[in-house]
Amino acid sequence: MDSIKDLVREKMRIEEVIGSYITLVPFGKNYKACCPFHNEKTPSFNINTDKQMFYCFGCKKGGDVFSFVQEIEHMDFKESLKLLAEKAGIDMRHSAELSKEMRQKKSLLQIHEYATRFYQLLLVQHPPVLDYLKKRGLSGDTIKNWRIGYAPDGFQQLTNVLRKKGISDDDLIASGLIGRGDRGLYDRFRGRIMFPITDTQGKIIAFSGRLMPGTQEASRDSVGKYINSPETVIYHKSTALFGFSHAKKALSDKKSAILVEGQFDAILLHQSGYSNTIALSGTACTASHIEQLRRFCTELIIATDSDRAGIQSAYKIAEIGYQFDCDVSVITLPSGKDPADILSEDPELWKQYLDAKKDYIAFHGDSTANESLRDRIHAVEINLFPVLAQISNHVQRDAKLQYIADTLKVSSESIRKEFQKFLETARKQFIAASHSSNASSIIKTPIINNPLMIQVEELSIIYDSFKSETGFWFADHVDAVDLIRSHSITTSADHAAELLVRYQGLDSVAWKIRLDTLWIRTQQILLEAEIDSLRQQMNQNTDHTIIQELQQKLISLHTKKEALVRSLAE
Repeated sequence: MDSIKDLVREKMRIEEVIGSYITLVPFGKNYKACCPFHNEKTPSFNINTDKQMFYCFGCKKGGDVFSFVQEIEHMDFKESLKLLAEKAGIDMRHSAELSKEMRQKKSLLQIHEYATRFYQLLLVQHPPVLDYLKKRGLSGDTIKNWRIGYAPDGFQQLTNVLRKKGISDDDLIASGLIGRGDRGLYDRFRGRIMFPITDTQGKIIAFSGRLMPGTQEASRDSVGKYINSPETVIYHKSTALFGFSHAKKALSDKKSAILVEGQFDAILLHQSGYSNTIALSGTACTASHIEQLRRFCTELIIATDSDRAGIQSAYKIAEIGYQFDCDVSVITLPSGKDPADILSEDPELWKQYLDAKKDYIAFHGDSTANESLRDRIHAVEINLFPVLAQISNHVQRDAKLQYIADTLKVSSESIRKEFQKFLETARKQFIAASHSSNASSIIKTPIINNPLMIQVEELSIIYDSFKSETGFWFADHVDAVDLIRSHSITTSADHAAELLVRYQGLDSVAWKIRLDTLWIRTQQILLEAEIDSLRQQMNQNTDHTIIQELQQKLISLHTKKEALVRSLAE
């Protein structure tokens, strides 16, 4: 039962569960609200998102997500577990298999904790490695706080330690720290400085190992400078960000994230006061990474070289970042230099580079400034048009198109025409690839420009063209489906093309955020219509009792509208 409980707690965040019952007000990275368990006008109900706990300073009630559901639904624990399991999509009939999975997760977390302690101990026992870290600029406190360790040469040092703790060979292999070869089990990390990778709560789930100069491992041919743990049941490269658990508070406070490549870069920037830094650690940036950051901040600051590899890296991050309505800036570093090099030379110099950061579009223009006009135009079509297609705000996108036109010294009209051509070509390619008649059937005549119809139009296109990707959301929002079906929607070819391009490649997390935002805006418009209708009724009525009733309804609608505004701000 405990394993099922842990799995439900893992999937059902307390702020999302409580937010489905009451209106929450953001308070830093936490939330406040008027307590649902006693009458009050000043919020004294608090939710701690890190601890996943709630507490009311008024009535003194508190606990975890299960405690809340038990209290508000008047259930016992088993009933609350069943309810939350259903909401999380967990089939209790498969509890045996789920319990086995959760037990393995607990075991792997414990293995990583044991390994971390072992590597930390070995670091102390190898002074040359400690000296190397300090020469790279890391202080003793930083080494301790980040739990950096050392895996010396030798094929079974960690294996033997973990076996003595009674851990099975199957679990050792499942952890990713131990491999199996012709001669039996062996340590995957050897002759490497060990950087723990943590989940969002700070639990160690994997490692990144940096080759230590002078070791036997370093003398081998074709050995990578860095290697990361393989994927396991607790570590997924597409979601893990190095340094995220250390950076959460600063991300929330500064509303921006500095994205670097290496562990040394991230740790040294934290040590120098730039604690809103995270590292991609050699993995490709994904929508899950950006969604995780978007919960805390609104700006992505990419530190990269100005070479082609740097431009390509920035492009990938910008493309995903704009899908999540993030601002994207770039710090251009000297060729061959990384943040760690600059900090070791002069910390003030890093600040100058940071202050000189540029919007992604401006960065791209600078990086291609010395190329021919033909090549620059081609670069815009290849690297900027796909990024601009992700921007949902038409004013922001138009401003960026204008900037591109000014940079190229061409008319803004010509740039906009080429952009529309790009959208139309992409639309045709998408329809041909999907072999779907739905996408083409929605292209009819232009929609009348009214706020509600604009929202319903976008929902309708998504509903018709991305059924397999968004079915999970529409299944939980039957009222949205009913609204779509109650309106006959026609769409311009240009707008349909733009939406089809923008939404290609979104994962379930990105879809949820986009659809939630669309639905909140739609509800706002519907509420505003109700409010206008009530005001008209009040103006036309002279009965004092009826007017009072209408006023109460109006207050209630305004409260709902304010709650929607806060939800949209989150």
